[in-house]
Amino acid sequence: MAHSPTLRGKAQEARRRGGQASARAARLGKLVPPRLMSVYDRLEEALGQVHQGELEPRIAQAMAALAGAMVRVLTSGELEERVRRLEERQPQARGNNSGKWR
Repeated sequence: MAHSPTLRGKAQEARRRGGQASARAARLGKLVPPRLMSVYDRLEEALGQVHQGELEPRIAQAMAALAGAMVRVLTSGELEERVRRLEERQPQARGNNSGKWR
């Protein structure tokens, strides 16, 4: 395909699409915690199955709802951890009985 003048356009399009897919995957990898990648993959697969008529939409909806709950739990835990680390770095006010940060 790469050397055929008649198929050159198809080869260029295939390279372009391949680059887009890898760029998309790289961006997703930076945005999604590693623990959630398998969840994303399952939801993406379910989307295709719904589109092809292989999976009932109500089952995919249930999967999405559960995945959303998982994301909220993980996000909450990560936020709690970040707040805890920030609080540990802050020096506590000495001699101030108000309990407020300086």
